Amino acid sequence: MNKRQINFVLALVISRRLNAVLDFPRDIDDFITYARGIHASMAASAYFAALAPKLSTLLTNIGKLEASHTALQTHPPTTTTLVRDGDLLIVQNNLRG
Repeated sequence: MNKRQINFVLALVISRRLNAVLDFPRDIDDFITYARGIHASMAASAYFAALAPKLSTLLTNIGKLEASHTALQTHPPTTTTLVRDGDLLIVQNNLRG
């Protein structure tokens, strides 16, 4: 009997990836302050200069969230929690991106 030797070549690819853990505040007012702080820190850093368009979008979406949250707090409310929560989700996804 002939024995065959089978060689396996395993390739290991090492990639560096920076993961940040974002622990979002539950209170909407605190979250807006938190998001503005992250935006201000990233906008002030030269490291994130290439992300200027995304940072601009983030700032715009934070403004929309703030406006919808304020409109929800008026008496009578001029918007719904569904709209506010949709804006919140958009800002959270912007921050994750």
